[in-house]
Amino acid sequence: MKRRDLIRRTTAALTVGATAGCLSESDDAASEDDGDGESTTDDEETTTGSDDAAVRATSMSASEAECQSADGEESVEVTFGDGQVVVSGAVSLPDPCHTPALAAAEYDGDGELLVAVDAGQTGSEACTQCTGIAEYEATVSFDDEGPTAVRVEHRTMGETRTITDTSR
Repeated sequence: MKRRDLIRRTTAALTVGATAGCLSESDDAASEDDGDGESTTDDEETTTGSDDAAVRATSMSASEAECQSADGEESVEVTFGDGQVVVSGAVSLPDPCHTPALAAAEYDGDGELLVAVDAGQTGSEACTQCTGIAEYEATVSFDDEGPTAVRVEHRTMGETRTITDTSR
């Protein structure tokens, strides 16, 4: 009889321990995992600003988040192309259960583009309790030649941080 009580209590303790951590639900409609640790999110065509300034399309891919090391820092690199801007970077996340998501791609038509990255959710049931970090790449395509200036913001962990403000 003591053995059954021990098994029952051990099972209960393991169940509670296994579900401790971050519990989150996934919005699988906007994101798909391609099996190599990268999650890809494609947003619908977006038009913002004046009639002359239009964002034709946006897309974003991200690596799987991991615990941020002591030397892990947020970063960003902006590449201007013909009719598109590519923003590559690393963003801090509340924990590794989150993944970077494109929060905004706003083109004002006067030459400035705002790209904002925030923390989306993954399908994880339990999560390691540490600050996460993940790499991402966002591409914004335009009907015209695109902006002359780009501001990139990271909107995570209750704050908005301007990571870069750069021009062609």
